[in-house]
Amino acid sequence: SSALAFSAVVAACVVVNIFGGLFGLDDLTPIANLILGIAVTTVIVDNFFDVLVMGGSAVAKMNEDKLPDAAKNVNAPKKEDMPLGIGTGSLTGTVARGLSRLLSVNTERDCQCEAAAIFVAYALGLPCFAFQPNSLEGAALVIDSMREESSAIEECKIQGQLDYLATDVGLLKVLMWLIAPVAMESGKYPQLISSDPREARVFLSR
Repeated sequence: SSALAFSAVVAACVVVNIFGGLFGLDDLTPIANLILGIAVTTVIVDNFFDVLVMGGSAVAKMNEDKLPDAAKNVNAPKKEDMPLGIGTGSLTGTVARGLSRLLSVNTERDCQCEAAAIFVAYALGLPCFAFQPNSLEGAALVIDSMREESSAIEECKIQGQLDYLATDVGLLKVLMWLIAPVAMESGKYPQLISSDPREARVFLSR
C-alpha cells in the first residue's frame, strides 16, 4: 500500500543517514537527505497549505514596495490546481489511514468482520473456511465449483456437490461474501481497519 511504501522509503533514508558511514554508503546520503526533505515538505504543505498561503500573502503585502513588478502579479496556487491533491490533507490522510490499518489491532472489530463473513457465507451456501475473506479464497471457490460441476456431470451425482459459481449469480454470491466485512465495519465505524474493500476488485481481476 501507499502507507507501507512511504514508511519504507522514509525508514531507508533514515537508516542511510545514520549508518551510511559504517557501510560505505556516504554517496547515498545526499540522495537520502533530498528524499527526506521532499517527504517532510510534502507533509507540511499538505497539512498547512492554507496557513502557508495566508502567511505568504501577508508577507508579500507588507513588502509590496520592495517586490519587483513581475512578482506583484503572481497569485498563490489553489488547492484544486496542486498535483496529487496536495494541500487538501488527502495525501497524508491516506498514509495515516494505511499506517493505522497496519499497526492497530482491534480484536472486537476483527471478530465482527469474521462473524459477518461467516453469516453471509452460510446464508448463501458457500463452503468458506476462511474467517477473513480474501480474493484468493474466492477464486479458489469458483475454480473448485467448476471442477466439481464437471465431475458431477461425468459421475451423474448432483447431490452433495458444490454449487456452480462460474455464473453471474455465483460470482455475485462470492462478491457479497467478500464485501460483507466491509459493509459491517463501515456501518459501525468511520474508518475501515479490519476489512479491505479492495479484495472484491482483486477477485474480479483474477
